[in-house]
This record gives sequence, C-alpha cells and structure tokens, in this order.
Amino acid sequence: MLFLLLNSLALQLAKCWAFETTGILASGLGSIIALDAHYVLLNTTLITFFTFPFGLAIAASIRVGNLVGEGQVQTAKRATKIVGMMGAGFMAMSGMIIAAAREDVGRLFSEDEAVIRMVATIAPIGGLFQLVDGIQGTLGGALRGLGLQQYAALINLTGLWIFGVLIGYLFTYQLRLGLPGLWWGLACGLAMTALLNVLVLWKIDWKQQVVKAQERMRKDEEELKKKQQQARKKDPEATVHMYKRDGVLPTASMDGDTKGVQGIHGIDMNGMHYPSASRSSSPAAAAAAATAGSSSSSFHSDPTMLEMSSMTARA
Repeated sequence: MLFLLLNSLALQLAKCWAFETTGILASGLGSIIALDAHYVLLNTTLITFFTFPFGLAIAASIRVGNLVGEGQVQTAKRATKIVGMMGAGFMAMSGMIIAAAREDVGRLFSEDEAVIRMVATIAPIGGLFQLVDGIQGTLGGALRGLGLQQYAALINLTGLWIFGVLIGYLFTYQLRLGLPGLWWGLACGLAMTALLNVLVLWKIDWKQQVVKAQERMRKDEEELKKKQQQARKKDPEATVHMYKRDGVLPTASMDGDTKGVQGIHGIDMNGMHYPSASRSSSPAAAAAAATAGSSSSSFHSDPTMLEMSSMTARA
C-alpha cells in the first residue's frame, strides 16, 4: 500500500511541477505580456481537461480496477479503449474550438490587446495540446486502475520533463522561438506521454495483473485474520466480521466466469453479510445490527472497505 501511495504521489508531483516550471520559463522571457498570455491559455486548457477527461480518468481507474479484480480481461481492455477514445474526441473538439476562437479566448481574461494578440498566436498550439492531453489523461487513469502507478510516474517524468520541459526550454531560449516555443515543448511532452501510455497498456500482460490482484486479495485476507485474533485477545466478547459470499472470499478467474471480486483488492461488497442480533437480548445490539443492515448501500460504492466490526453482547 505504501508503495502505491509513493508512486501515486510521484506521478502527481511530476505533472504539477512540470506545468509550474513552464510558468517560471515564461517569466524568464522578461515580458509580463508573455507571462499573462501563457497563463490565460494554460488556464483555458485546464478548464477543458477538468470538465470531462479528468472525470473519465477517475471512472477508468475504478472501472478497470473492478474488471481486473473480477478477472474480466477483455472487458477491461475494451473499457480502456473506450475511455481513451472519449477523452481524445472531447479534447479534439475543445482544441478546435479554442483554435477557431483564438481571437476571443484572451478577451475572457484580459482587456489588454497585446495579451489578446499573444494568446491568439499560441492558441492553435494549445489546440493540438488538447488532443494529446485527453489521451494521456484518460489512459493514465486506466494504468492507476491496474495498480501500475510506478509506470504512470515514470511516464510522467519522461514525457513531461525530458520531452516537455526540456524541449520547451530549448525551443524558447536556444532557438529563440519565445512563448510559442514553450507551448511546442508542452505539446511534444504530452504527445510523448500519450504515446508511452498507449505502448504500456498494449504491451503489459493483463492476465498477470489479475494474478497480482488475487495476491493482494490473499494478503488482505491474512491481515483481516490477524485483526480478528487481535480483537479476540483484547475482548473475547468481540466479533470481527469479515464479509464474504457464502462464507468464502471469492476468487477471480482468467475468463471472468467466477464473479464477485470487486475492485483491485478483490472484495465483493454486494455480497456482504451483516451481523445479526438474534443471539443477543440487548436492545442496543439489535438496534446496531438493524442500522448496519439498513445502511448497506453506503458500502457498495467503496471497494476498498475490507472489514467492519460489531460488538455483540453475551446472550
């Protein structure tokens, strides 16, 4: 879990710091007009990304994780392709609108004619930027759903820094292209990031990812058993409930015939068994059990909830 956390942190920092670094590079041009134009277009592209592709990436992470946990490899592949095409289609449309309305985009943020003209100059590059941003953003969500945060982090570091920031610096200052050179660098970096995402998803062994999901499931079951033992040592009257289907944790099959494993952790929340108060004469225990059963729907949407505990009184 800590490994996934650190890789997730690395991939987010690589992305955020790359875009912040482009602002520093833009400020190095010594023109407040160039800096203003840079952030006007950058904010515009971020608005379009967070409007739809960002949500798609989150949905892809959840959907692909669920399907891999269930062992439905082909369906997971198809879901990945669909979200990639949806992200690319939406951002291509957004890019065309930005390029077509390049004379008006700057007016949404500034009344300075110099800034408006500068935005119009780099807006067509921003349109291309949008297309590849949609692809890399949504496919990155699929990688996270597979538990491959380390690949996503390396892809962001390679694409956004080695290609994006470095090429942007060379174009801006060495080739003296100014602000357009910086945006060409960003477009190149995101294009490389999108390409690397496609290659990784194409080359990985999806069935092996199912096996790894099963291994994580077994580790989770072992942790739950340890928690049971610890709870019983502290209080013999306590019962730690591990929610299973028919008393057995479900396992994933390669062809997806065995159902029930939801999410990358392999726990099916739809098959949870809730504690019963039939063995307790305590009204408080009965009320607690009734509350747990009536609120079951709140747990269905959280595939990472692996256990709940209920204290039952001695009959």
